[in-house]
Amino acid sequence: MGNSSPEAPDFLYRLRSVRVFLISLGFGLLFGFIDALADYFFFYPDDPLRGIFLTNVPAHEIWVRGLFLLFFIGFGAFAQWRVNSERRLRQELNERHREKEDLLREMNHRVKNNLQVVSGLVGLQAASNQQEAASRALRHVGMKLDSIAQAHKHFYRDDALRHLNLSDYLRDLLDRVVRANGRAPVESSFEGDDVRCSLDAAVPVGLILTELVGNALEHAFPESEAEGVISVRLEALDDGGFRLHVEDNGIGSTVYRNDNAPTGTGLRLARGLAKQIEAEFAVTADQGTRATLTLSGGETCPSG
Repeated sequence: MGNSSPEAPDFLYRLRSVRVFLISLGFGLLFGFIDALADYFFFYPDDPLRGIFLTNVPAHEIWVRGLFLLFFIGFGAFAQWRVNSERRLRQELNERHREKEDLLREMNHRVKNNLQVVSGLVGLQAASNQQEAASRALRHVGMKLDSIAQAHKHFYRDDALRHLNLSDYLRDLLDRVVRANGRAPVESSFEGDDVRCSLDAAVPVGLILTELVGNALEHAFPESEAEGVISVRLEALDDGGFRLHVEDNGIGSTVYRNDNAPTGTGLRLARGLAKQIEAEFAVTADQGTRATLTLSGGETCPSG
């Protein structure tokens, strides 16, 4: 989390408390000195200045100067107590904050592990299933579970536990989806700006990318066609949001031909997820498939 040593703030607090006390003591002595000067100039002008300070000091003046000194010493002690109390409170708050971060990081780590276990079990079931349609459906489910697991992994790697690096997450996810498909002739490329995004927004975006890339791998490149290419580009917007471009050079899926009639399950899922995070989703299928997802900046993707 932080690179500074915990002894450094503690030393600064101690230095601050000592400084406050010494300043208060100095004010007490200063007021006593001013009181003595006032006595000399206004009440005892005939006495020597040395006598006013040291020898010929009236009893009531001793009490006045002593009260001045005690007042400021007491004020300094009170200020020192307040500084020490503030230091202890801040240390307690920092400790609680670190505990919460550790718990949150551990929770996300366990969620990721559990999702990967479930994804692995689904993958084993898909591999052993004799029915192609059921096996394909199970593979899709496994990829989506892995997508969510990877989002949690990238989230708990963030030091502040607020936003994950969306570019790193999507690059990793694209590689995993392509490798899981096992189609050697298909190449993938990723270009991404530095975009920070909350976990709540990153999970739907990852699921949309998984769906688009999985659909392209399954339908866009028949075995007789030339080598396929899937390109993903993450573009940062000025308001802190982003625009995700997913393109392939395949034959174009008939599911995407009518942009206003989401008949395919994958397209309905993509549109539903985009609506969930209040993003704009558009797709065309002319000489390949091109899809764009645009999310404006805000709490999910803060600017700056």
